[in-house]
Amino acid sequence: MQPEYLLQDGFRKNGVTHRAIKYKADFKVYHIDGSVEIVDVKGMETEAFKLKRKMFEKQYPDLSLKIVR
Repeated sequence: MQPEYLLQDGFRKNGVTHRAIKYKADFKVYHIDGSVEIVDVKGMETEAFKLKRKMFEKQYPDLSLKIVR
């Protein structure tokens, strides 16, 4: 199962419902030393991914995100 991370809660404004923004990585790796690494395989980094990566880094500063190309 791919790990999913909430980047921004959904909200309602002026009668319009905005869905939550989520990021789904490819793998979550647990290392022997107790550290956790999030791994995502990308052929090409889209603009949407670049934005989600920034949001992920801010929301989850204790997790390491590794991009494999």
